Amino acid sequence: MRRRQIAFLLALVIIMSLFPVGTANAATYITNRGALSGKNYTKCNSLAQKLDSIFDGNANIYSDSQCTNLVNTKIGSYSVPDNGVTKYVGPYGGAAINSGTSCWIYANGVYYTLFGECTGNGDAGNHSQKLNVPYGAQASFSNFRSWNVRQGVGALIRTVSGHSMIVLGYDDSSLTILDGNGDYKGIVAVRVRSWNEVSFSVAYIIQPKTEYYNSVYPECSQKWDSTGHCAEPGCNSQFDFNATLDTAKAGYYTVTKSDGTYPRTGGPYDAATKSAYKLKKGQEVKVAGLGHNHYGSQWYKILFNGNTEGYVFSSHLKYSRPLDSTLSINVTWPYEGQTIPKKSHNLMGTVTSNTNRIKTVTGYLDGKKMSTVSVNAMSFNFVKSDIDYAMPFNSISAGRHTIKIVATDTAGGSQSLTRTFYTESSPCEAASVRTLDESWGCKTVIIECSGANIRYTTNHGDSGGGTNMVKAYIKDTTTFTITTAKNGYSDRVIERTIEVPQTLAPQFSTVESYRGTQVTITSTPGAQIYYYFDGTLHGEYCGPFMVTEECTVYAYAMKEGMRDSETTSFKIEATKPNTPSVQLFDSQAKMAVGKTASFRWNTDAKAKEYEVSLFKDGALVKTETQESNIYSVVLEKAGTYELSVKAISPIGNSESSDRVSAIAMAPSTVQFVDDDGSVLAKYTVDYGDCVSKQNQPSHRGYYFSGWYPSNNYYEIPVTEDITYRATYTPIEYDVTFYDVSGTKFGDTQKVPYQKSAVAPDYSSKVPEGYAFAGWTVIEASENDSTCDYTCVDANLKLQAVVRWANDELPVYASITSAKLEPEGNKSVYKVNVKLTNWPTGASNVYVVAALKTQDSNTGAWKTVCAERVLVNLDAGSSQPLSAPIKLYYNGIAKKVEVYVLERKDDGTTGSAYSQAVSSSVVFSTNYTNWSDWSTTKPESKDGRTIESKTEYRYQDKQTTTSSNSTMSGWTRYDSSWKWSDWGSWSGWSTNYVSSNDSTQVETRTGYHYYYYVCSNCGAHMHGYGRCYTWAGGCGSSAVYSSSYHALKAPVPYSSARDFHGTGVYYSDNTGEGRGFAYINSGSPYYVAPVTQYRYRSVSYTHLTLPTKRIV
Repeated sequence: MRRRQIAFLLALVIIMSLFPVGTANAATYITNRGALSGKNYTKCNSLAQKLDSIFDGNANIYSDSQCTNLVNTKIGSYSVPDNGVTKYVGPYGGAAINSGTSCWIYANGVYYTLFGECTGNGDAGNHSQKLNVPYGAQASFSNFRSWNVRQGVGALIRTVSGHSMIVLGYDDSSLTILDGNGDYKGIVAVRVRSWNEVSFSVAYIIQPKTEYYNSVYPECSQKWDSTGHCAEPGCNSQFDFNATLDTAKAGYYTVTKSDGTYPRTGGPYDAATKSAYKLKKGQEVKVAGLGHNHYGSQWYKILFNGNTEGYVFSSHLKYSRPLDSTLSINVTWPYEGQTIPKKSHNLMGTVTSNTNRIKTVTGYLDGKKMSTVSVNAMSFNFVKSDIDYAMPFNSISAGRHTIKIVATDTAGGSQSLTRTFYTESSPCEAASVRTLDESWGCKTVIIECSGANIRYTTNHGDSGGGTNMVKAYIKDTTTFTITTAKNGYSDRVIERTIEVPQTLAPQFSTVESYRGTQVTITSTPGAQIYYYFDGTLHGEYCGPFMVTEECTVYAYAMKEGMRDSETTSFKIEATKPNTPSVQLFDSQAKMAVGKTASFRWNTDAKAKEYEVSLFKDGALVKTETQESNIYSVVLEKAGTYELSVKAISPIGNSESSDRVSAIAMAPSTVQFVDDDGSVLAKYTVDYGDCVSKQNQPSHRGYYFSGWYPSNNYYEIPVTEDITYRATYTPIEYDVTFYDVSGTKFGDTQKVPYQKSAVAPDYSSKVPEGYAFAGWTVIEASENDSTCDYTCVDANLKLQAVVRWANDELPVYASITSAKLEPEGNKSVYKVNVKLTNWPTGASNVYVVAALKTQDSNTGAWKTVCAERVLVNLDAGSSQPLSAPIKLYYNGIAKKVEVYVLERKDDGTTGSAYSQAVSSSVVFSTNYTNWSDWSTTKPESKDGRTIESKTEYRYQDKQTTTSSNSTMSGWTRYDSSWKWSDWGSWSGWSTNYVSSNDSTQVETRTGYHYYYYVCSNCGAHMHGYGRCYTWAGGCGSSAVYSSSYHALKAPVPYSSARDFHGTGVYYSDNTGEGRGFAYINSGSPYYVAPVTQYRYRSVSYTHLTLPTKRIV
């Protein structure tokens, strides 16, 4: 039984060793950010910068699925614990593409930041590959090399035990990784471990494809000099000789060169630095392996002169004997003492050798040889080997078994390992555990299992055992490991933790008063509390008690089944009451005389009473003592009342409080006056009261607008003398004008009180013979209106008034037309006349029409013909004569005059009845046909009309341009040359173009950009294969290699930006949209900028005359 317990503990140790990191692991942790640089792990500047950003905490890990809250994963931070809180990986502000916790999310975040992809559950993205690694294979240098694990930055490893990490680099001595939660506490660190310290088994390895890695993070062009260093300026890389090293050639070798040889310490090159130490012929040296330099020459890597590393040309050494054996066997399943189920399972583990090739590996089960495998390699994995297949784990009997592994190497060395394990049988039933609380603050633990042998150990180092039932006594929380065993059953091991909580430490609360301090003590409910003072016995606490002097109280608590509490203390100090804080209570700072002001202050249990001092205008009025914290005083007279309060206690009095004041205000006078200043009302109002509402005053022609300065005066508390003045607004009246017939004339006008309306112009409406007499009011809205539209005081309606213009002339005559017209063989003057008679009475008149001619010498007019007609006119009539007045005259009379004469009862003429009116005669004229046009002007005379005209003719001068000196159909008239306008610019080209008088040339620096076009959505990608959504694409695979476009753009590489961390830079301003460039001159894809040219030309032209003229 004891051996099984020991085996169980050993198994736990072995299990812990399988984890990637443990507290006993000798790995070097690097958690200081200042100790790390990206340049330590790569020669590519862009990759080094990306690593530095990751070391600084940016691994594209976010606390939200929208990827907006970045988690700071700086080296040394405890930012990725295995606490069940999900974190997310993705582009900033975009949708998350992976989620998880702990080492998983950190490794995926780093991989995404470096290569733009996540590994998912062991799945490789488009730019990554999943290596062909057997599940559960042991990590080792030789296996890494055989699996083609990238020796630089990039591989993501997931172990069988569930840990994820990123490889930063490895060589034949150590492995360097970057991971999170390697200490099980969430730390982010870089760890360096020797291969002897590496003990994990691999579930899978994913790393970027070589062509993608080199395109994103290009290093040097591998142009090596004579010592294997890069020949390009600024490049510090060196040919990797160790990558060619064949360690199978390791062993002890003898120098064969007759004159000896000097090892090269600067590298495997003749031109490299020589050692001062010379190897003599026949001297034996230790060889680590055989490799070749970049010339292809083979060199041995050796250790000489006390482990100095050097290189010797292959023909100078000869193999003599193998290296000492370094075989190592590690079986990880089953582990020592493990109980396994009876079913098929792989034998897991490895055999490794650091010096010589493994020759054979043989497996034994319970002393019986199961299989022998020939290896001829530096490592061997049991999984899926012949030895693994030969182990009958699914059929062996229950009980104890042994596995023995024997390995040999080519140097004749051997190593063996024996492993003991058990197959399952029915387990013994588990023990039951119960507890009893003891009055002395402990617990009795009772462990029972009928018919079983019981053994227990505790985390405190205690142990015990017995049959059927075992008791243990504990004072603190204890974890028991309990084993129950019966014959015919496998042991059953359980673990139970028994809590023994501690009673809460007593807590003190106090209430102070002038009588003393009341103390209350509390602890765990149901606990008994004991207390004491300095120098006194302990007493049982039964309830609050009073302390009347300064002292220190101590207390502790006890309860069954719990540990006693700690002893706590509380110091009680006697203090004076605090200075009262006085405030006005239901009172204002300013109040009317006669009002009551109330003051209140905070109560203080330490005060027995209060001393109140009342002041008026600075002088003490009285001092009183009272227990209440409220004091009231009637403000009998105007002035400032102040109150100060002091707390009184037997322990000591407080300071007097600051004085708090209430000001008694005398009444104020409130006046209401009219707009002319006359007093309408006057009141005396107590301070803070409001005056009552007033009746509205009124004025003729005005509306009452309100009181100034406020119309809400009755809501405003009165605090000072104030006068309110009445304000008014003039009333606007409607003024409307009508014509003589009563029809509205113009728009109705809005006219303020005592302002003038604008009378419309009525002149166009006055009838012939009449005169406009003015406007008369026909309606007023107010009985007492002055009816004056120039000073309006009511709504007014006014009508136009007209009268006969000349009371001495009853008739008004006008000539409507006068013209000469043919009548048969004669010409007659016809005059149409309109007559308007006054309204006073009828008129019998003669209407006289007279033709007049003008003397050409004197200019005087004379009548040459006159006619009159008799007309009877009714009063107020206005009408044209029924027929024109005809005057027969053979001459030309250009003027006609008409006037009206009185016709007396006897038919004779009387006085003039109208003013004489005249008009020019309009002639109706017929002319002969026009004469022909002549260049001689005809004689001017009456009845002749002369017209004139101007004639023009023209010819166009046509011109054209040509670079030829002759042109068919054209005559060259001028030999001077002229430039045409510049032509269009040519496209940009790298072909040199020289400038001259007819060619203008421009140059620019063209930078090489390229892109691949998605045939599905047209997006520009930096490579073919996929149209990435994180790069703005559609997610399809429609980006083909044939869609490559190259262009030159005047966008300097310094203006380009890193494209989502790919190491490829881009610009959106190339003229064709987004373009990509490799800006690192060390990249094999880098294209240097070039000079580009474009040009435009002009031509000579000359002017010509046309061959015919156009008129």
